[in-house]
Amino acid sequence: MRAAASRRTWRWVGVGLALACHAAPADVPAPVDTVDTVDVDSDTPVDDTPVVVDPGPPGVRGWRVHRAFYRGVVADLFGVDVPVHLLPEDPVYDGFDDLTDALTIADADAEAWMGVAEDVARQVVARPDVPTEVDATSDAVERTDGVIDGDGVALAAGGGTVVLTLQVPVDGVYDVVVVGSYDAPPPVPRGPWMWIDDRAEALDVLPDARSAAEGPGWVVRRDLEAGPHLFRLQAVLNGNPAALHVRAVRATLTDGEGVTNPAWTRLAAVCIPDDDPSAWEACARQLFVPLASRAWGWPATDDDAQVLVDGIVAAHASGSTWSEAVEHAIVRLLMSPHFLVRLEPSGSHEAWGPSHVAARLARFLWSSVPDDALIAAAAQATDASWVRPQAERMLADPRAAAFVTRFTGQWLWTQRVAPSARDATLHPAWNEALTDAMVAEVEALFTRAVDDDLPVTDLLLASRGHVQAPLDALYGLPGPGDDVDLSGVDRGGVLGMAGVLAATSQPARTSVVRRGAWVLSQLLCDPPEPPPADIPRAPDVDDPREAANLHQTNPSCIACHAQIDPMGLALEHFDEIGAWRTAYPSGALVDASATLPGGVDLYGARELAAALAADDRFGACVVRQLATYGLGRSPADAELTDIDPEAGGLRGVLLDLVTSDAFLHAVPEPR
Repeated sequence: MRAAASRRTWRWVGVGLALACHAAPADVPAPVDTVDTVDVDSDTPVDDTPVVVDPGPPGVRGWRVHRAFYRGVVADLFGVDVPVHLLPEDPVYDGFDDLTDALTIADADAEAWMGVAEDVARQVVARPDVPTEVDATSDAVERTDGVIDGDGVALAAGGGTVVLTLQVPVDGVYDVVVVGSYDAPPPVPRGPWMWIDDRAEALDVLPDARSAAEGPGWVVRRDLEAGPHLFRLQAVLNGNPAALHVRAVRATLTDGEGVTNPAWTRLAAVCIPDDDPSAWEACARQLFVPLASRAWGWPATDDDAQVLVDGIVAAHASGSTWSEAVEHAIVRLLMSPHFLVRLEPSGSHEAWGPSHVAARLARFLWSSVPDDALIAAAAQATDASWVRPQAERMLADPRAAAFVTRFTGQWLWTQRVAPSARDATLHPAWNEALTDAMVAEVEALFTRAVDDDLPVTDLLLASRGHVQAPLDALYGLPGPGDDVDLSGVDRGGVLGMAGVLAATSQPARTSVVRRGAWVLSQLLCDPPEPPPADIPRAPDVDDPREAANLHQTNPSCIACHAQIDPMGLALEHFDEIGAWRTAYPSGALVDASATLPGGVDLYGARELAAALAADDRFGACVVRQLATYGLGRSPADAELTDIDPEAGGLRGVLLDLVTSDAFLHAVPEPR
């Protein structure tokens, strides 16, 4: 049996993917049917029929896992990073990519999940049973103009070439050694010319100790992926054709994942069976019942993990190695509908069971599944009193950084900063280090507000911040720091942060409309209506205030732009990368004065921040944004009435949310 099943061996069973599962805890909805999602002996291709998450029987809702959740679970289980761009794309709805109604399954998702699961399994399993050194001799030669003899390949002085293939067993860093010598001694440091997969390599002479053990030759260190690699050697001496005798080409694993793989070390520490079938079955159960419990989000039993154990037993019968069997079982684990599809009760306002609450907590605060402590707390629960202390513990855990990064990145748009392009001529300071510092500043502000339970308005009014290099240069500060006074540079709060200002700009200019609409939508939860389809394009003008004045004179524009434009105009002292400016490229001076609806006059970002902090809509919007992200759906107004943003700080808002009826109860129908 192969180490990981081919994509063609997986049979998806329509809606069974979404709802098929084995026995589950009492508070997990009952499955529609029980199916085996894998047929390891079948070559049936992935079905072309679209597969969607069926809403299930009355009282059950289901959705697929999103990218960040998949990545978080795999990191927690195995310590392996997942290339999330290879996973199915997550649609953004109401500003977030984890809303359950949008997380449906398309027909192409199976292929993507399979590829990632196989990649994860390969990274996890060290494959200690495969050779870490491979030799190429005459059997591996594909073509040559030399003479193959019992001692390798003799290349004549005409500049002969030999092409051969090495089958590399595992990903890792290899020493590629050419054992051989020239007919005209002594060997020269330059060595022969060599290409690996059409990439030229500079060979070094083997050190004396290795040369004594292996014979004279040359070496190059390369990072090679598992699989076949093409090697081409040409005989030269000091740049001229020479006679060369190649005795062997050898790739020896030196410091790759196949040698020191912490994920495999953890698995091997649980058990490594002898060759007895019963030992394999016992070890498989010991290993995969806990893994299934973590991956699936509820305490799995022996029966629940039986499909994984059966696969390992079948692998033994077919002559597979233990590591091959484990690799295949990891693919099965990650392709299970228990992992890929999450179910929850709905249709009534009854309290969820502890297992579902624990799963929601972990998804919200860690983008992952419950750890052992959370599973244990849920198992012992008799009421909901366990939720708040567990949430406190989870917020103090480093894994809560996933919540901060994902929530602020989507709510405040900072996840859009790094991929955005800027003209290097206009903004030579724009680089990855700068955008990383921009994002870090926003995340640090939010983290401090949670950790210190600061008022939600501190997100707007904070006068101190975390400024990394090179952001300090952009701000005109004397240097970076964790607690920098920003009041002297008209910064502080999200409206003065370059990450937010850059994310709400166009690549080559600021946009009053974009920034103003962002304030209304993201900070006040009062998005403007989309423009009419037949509205004429606004003329290009150098001064944004001139464009705003045109909006005020156009009857089809004034209703919305009277709300939008003042918010954006107040931020005009910041350019498209968030740097301070007093004039536009045209030479016109920046005027950041604005009049809000209702006749409130203000100037600049600080006065706008103060006006927003005094607006009841801001605190209510923070609660709504957190609830939308945490619940995975857009909550009704009535569900948020018990969460008062003015009663305490931001940490209190989070704790009130996870102990609210909306978080602890099923979604009422209809929605």
